[in-house]
Amino acid sequence: MSKVTIHDVATLAEVSPATVSRVLNGASVKEDLAKRTYDAIETLGYQVKSRKKHNAKENVFLIGVIVPDISSPFYSEIISGILKESFIYGYEVVIKSSESLQQREKECLEQLAKLPLNALIYYPIATIDPLYTMPFYEDIAIVIGGRENMNTPYAHVYFDNEKAGYLATKYLAKLGKKRIYYLGPIHQLEKPITSFEELLTLQDGPNKGFYVSLKRFEGYKKALEEENLPLDFNLVSLCGYTWQDGYDAARDIVTKMLDVDAIIAVNDVVATGILKFLKEQGIRVPEDISVIGYDNRSVAQISVPLLTTIDQNAYELGRECVINVMKQVTEKQIENKLLDVELIIRHSTAATNI
Repeated sequence: MSKVTIHDVATLAEVSPATVSRVLNGASVKEDLAKRTYDAIETLGYQVKSRKKHNAKENVFLIGVIVPDISSPFYSEIISGILKESFIYGYEVVIKSSESLQQREKECLEQLAKLPLNALIYYPIATIDPLYTMPFYEDIAIVIGGRENMNTPYAHVYFDNEKAGYLATKYLAKLGKKRIYYLGPIHQLEKPITSFEELLTLQDGPNKGFYVSLKRFEGYKKALEEENLPLDFNLVSLCGYTWQDGYDAARDIVTKMLDVDAIIAVNDVVATGILKFLKEQGIRVPEDISVIGYDNRSVAQISVPLLTTIDQNAYELGRECVINVMKQVTEKQIENKLLDVELIIRHSTAATNI
């Protein structure tokens, strides 16, 4: 006879495995749920092990999380969503930061493999190749967060980046903008891609969905085509994620004397750097150049002028990753989840010739 597991108890009691764990650990649980759980334990003859034995995966409800930068406001919001939803399910969370370094990312995977994880929520900076070489990860639920179609058997939860690029470009075109500069996010790889020309060589590859900048660029191209605007690669480049990166990008645009009437930034922080440089040069926003950010972070609501941006709910991304993990654990369902984005119109954009 096969060994009775905590999942067997949960199925018979018609409760979640997390509820069984809370009952076994003495946490507060509704009386009817607790009774059904204890009845199932008795019926099945489930052997309750000492909590000191913290190495039996079936008695531990633990989610491992790897993010590129734990100090980033974006990933901080993701983590908040993960922690909130994990608490509801009764799961504990162990968080690792890869510090945007591929070797560090591999080390994080190796460290987490030593723990009795039930699931892994993984926001990769490079590839996910190390997972294939670690047998431990063959037996747990895995979600790849923030990336699309990495050509793997794992579930992916990600934002609609193509729609994001489309919404930003389409809106600017409708305002009468003809020369819309696109800044794409740089991807931190073992051999960093630093030019957009290099990135374009990957657009027909099997893992093109991994590259957020390519997906946004697809939306950018689609909107330009619909508005009968030419695609000018002089108006396309990659950019980092910091305020200084935005400042430097704006300086480069002005120094090259490019004819630009709008800029789509990598994120809201980059957009504030663009705003600062343009102000220093006496270039008015939005009268002379419109600027759109990305993320809808708090800085977008305090910048001068207030920043038009594409909203992507990082907190919700974290929540949805946990929900996806739970479907794998309880229902054995592996499915991708596409999260919507929204254009938030504020004061950094305006129609031409106002």
